[in-house]
Amino acid sequence: MDHHCPWINHCVGWANHAYFSFFLFFSIIGSIHGAIILMCSFYRGIHRYWYLTHGLYDLANVQFTMFTFVLCIIAMGLAIGVSIALTMLLYFQLKSILTNQTGIELWIMEKALYRRKFNPEIPEFKYPYDLGVRRNIQQVFQKSCLMKGDGVEWPVIDGCNQYTLTREQLAQKFEKRARTKSFKCIRPATGRILPLFSQGCRVCMSPPCTDEPRIRLLPGDVIKVTRFRKHWLFGERVLEDVKLNAKKMKRKGPIRGWFPRRCAIELITPDHVSDSDSVEDLDNLKISKKLVNDLNAKNHNANNGKIKEQQKNGKKRN
Repeated sequence: MDHHCPWINHCVGWANHAYFSFFLFFSIIGSIHGAIILMCSFYRGIHRYWYLTHGLYDLANVQFTMFTFVLCIIAMGLAIGVSIALTMLLYFQLKSILTNQTGIELWIMEKALYRRKFNPEIPEFKYPYDLGVRRNIQQVFQKSCLMKGDGVEWPVIDGCNQYTLTREQLAQKFEKRARTKSFKCIRPATGRILPLFSQGCRVCMSPPCTDEPRIRLLPGDVIKVTRFRKHWLFGERVLEDVKLNAKKMKRKGPIRGWFPRRCAIELITPDHVSDSDSVEDLDNLKISKKLVNDLNAKNHNANNGKIKEQQKNGKKRN
């Protein structure tokens, strides 16, 4: 599957990618055609008086009122805007077809290259489904536009198999879990896209360029963070068993998304945080660690004092 299209109320992928591409192509042509007709009508409408004064009565066939004048301008803007938007969407679809990559596979490929950029010892990754431009096009566009294959197994290049991409994705998820850090919320996060009044201009001037949601946080919430920006963090809020089972305690909005970095601090002991850990357990864990450190420091000072006393006593005897 490439994506879900709300305009056709259906998912676009293996079974209908060719039909969807043709749909975009003819929609663009229709929008351009409509924009040209509207622009010609608009031109004749605003020059109607000139046509009448020069005896060109056959061209003075468009007469505007204030209402139709405004509607014509709005319709022209919509036709041109839809043409541009559909052209961009068709461009991304054709790019996907030429490389035989869906949007998710493109994201996996980018992360695979990023992994190997900083870890040269990792073996080179080859995208298994890129068979060349010609064969990639033939997999989508055929004479009958019918589905090719069973939708489960796909032709791959030499040296790869059906699980090459899956193994790479699992390796990426393993590294993602390894770099996960736990943060604790210290100030409320509203969950808004641009929290200007609560977080300030710096946070709003550098929002993450993505359609992923923002999460709403309250002081004391624990979040497992997997992505880091200068002013934003992406993570999942850790829910206790009580909050999971009690409907009244469930908070509105998603539990995974972006939130301002200034709203949370990193926990001292992130390795001990689990899905079932509560905020009280985390506080007790930090207090216990502090007590142990204080006790070790006292014992160390006491031992040093005893050693000094023994040395003094030895000197007096001598």
